[in-house]
Amino acid sequence: MATDTSTILSHFTLDDLGFLRREGSAKQRGEARCSQKLCFTAVDIMPLAAVLYELSLRDDCYFVKLDAKPRKNGMIRGRCFVTTPAAVGALWQKYKVTEHLMCNVQDDDFTVQFRKKR
Repeated sequence: MATDTSTILSHFTLDDLGFLRREGSAKQRGEARCSQKLCFTAVDIMPLAAVLYELSLRDDCYFVKLDAKPRKNGMIRGRCFVTTPAAVGALWQKYKVTEHLMCNVQDDDFTVQFRKKR
């Protein structure tokens, strides 16, 4: 696995919204993603990029993304979308105790009712 930031980040593509993205094999196969997703926060891009790159290699990964640059408060956000709620739960259990990252689960079916209309 890649070990330095520039090597890891070279596997991601910058999108129009300012995120670095990487599609997983589940999306490439046309599978659906579940409505729950892993949400990460870090102050250092390296551990977050490394975790998201590793997750993107999973067979059930739909896609991952992270902020291309830190937000005003210095935080970097990352997201991981997979195909099943069971995978989200297992991954959350693994990463919720990670020293350099914060990880939680967001359920888009639940949160959509509270989002502001654009």
